[in-house]
Amino acid sequence: MSPVIKTENGRPIYGYKNLDSDKVVASGMAGYVRSEADATRAGQNPLVVRAIRVDGNANPVLSAEDARRVLIENGASGFPRRNECRLYPLIK
Repeated sequence: MSPVIKTENGRPIYGYKNLDSDKVVASGMAGYVRSEADATRAGQNPLVVRAIRVDGNANPVLSAEDARRVLIENGASGFPRRNECRLYPLIK
């Protein structure tokens, strides 16, 4: 699977174009888990946001506020979470 996280207006803010292909091959683009405790690669203090819906291709869509939080956090940290493939969609 190759998820693309989008804003409410359809703008992609996370996807394969943001990632180092060698890291994707080594560890995968995302880890799918059923509990936060299983998201070990996400680090000590992960940013947790909730999709408001999925689009027609099953991509998560974030509210404007959550998308803003993701972009601010990534900008403040130099995008390491995106480049290091630390995305964990939580399936409930």
